[in-house]
Amino acid sequence: MNNMNKMTSFNAYGYAFLAGARAVDYDWLARLAANPISLKAMSASVRELAIRDLALIRAIAQQKGLHSKPTVERLNVAYATALDVYKTLGFKVADLPLRVQKEFPRPYSDTDLWGLILDRQDGRELGVAPGIYVRRSKAFPGIGEATVCHELVHTLFSFVESEALVRGYEEGVCDLISSVALAKLYGWRWAADILIALRIFVEERRDRIYRDALRQVSAHLLILGEERWLEFVRDVQTSGRKRFVEVERSLLCSGDSTDLAMRSASKGSPGQTTQLTNLALRVLTAPESYVMSAQGYLVGERATVGASLRDLRKQLAPFMSPREFSNAVNELHSDLFLLVVDGDTVIANEAPRYINAGVCRYRF
Repeated sequence: MNNMNKMTSFNAYGYAFLAGARAVDYDWLARLAANPISLKAMSASVRELAIRDLALIRAIAQQKGLHSKPTVERLNVAYATALDVYKTLGFKVADLPLRVQKEFPRPYSDTDLWGLILDRQDGRELGVAPGIYVRRSKAFPGIGEATVCHELVHTLFSFVESEALVRGYEEGVCDLISSVALAKLYGWRWAADILIALRIFVEERRDRIYRDALRQVSAHLLILGEERWLEFVRDVQTSGRKRFVEVERSLLCSGDSTDLAMRSASKGSPGQTTQLTNLALRVLTAPESYVMSAQGYLVGERATVGASLRDLRKQLAPFMSPREFSNAVNELHSDLFLLVVDGDTVIANEAPRYINAGVCRYRF
């Protein structure tokens, strides 16, 4: 644990996404990374799982070497990579500079936004320098790159001036398209993991808005097929953001949504299933329900069919009291429907399947 003392809290936050940490709150893990001694105050079960996550964070930080690269250098590499990827996908790219700053210009100076795009229309109307703004204090390794790639997608739709607010459907488009750039940087597995962690396992209402938009766009991609969906998105560069508004309105209304969605691109057979399609499928199929207590997580990963609860309780005694064990079994059985017991015997346990798939998270 001593090596963790060398990491700042915001670095650990980004590495938690890269490492696939299982805690539901990465802010909490970042604070632990900055002050590992505070682990002593945690319950034994939380401590066991947190130590695993911190070990993953430390390993990924050493492997990626991101801690040794200056923030601006990392983000510039992400910016250049994303530009090349978006050109390859057939998009015209805007010439807007990357601005990594301590504060954002007004009227966004009092917000806690991580990233912001102010195109030339915004610059003219607000009297500010156009550009892709990234808040330096939020440019965590991994997450900073994700922010740059996401905001850069917004610029692709700035060629036609519009009064429409950038909300809803466009945010989902930016998440999916930016994942292609992230995959170029780190590989598809990491790009998918960060998207799921950043968008699916969220508590704040503002974050749930992004989650809903991502799922809406993922569904539309699967309706059209990847090739035709990309054609539709490219068309927005010349037809304007009103097309996003029209399609979102259709998708939100029952009855005509599929018909209009299908008319959003020219006729033709859907393209072959590729990584972007697979990503959309994962977004739509990733459950957000399996957030459980640390005790429930430990019971779920260790309970085997035919095992005795009495023996399992003894095995987990270093991590939880008998009452905590009983509550964990009840949580898995009655709340999550993952565990079935008959008397003292485990007769079914589905928790390992979801734990191994990375969709279970523990709270504290």
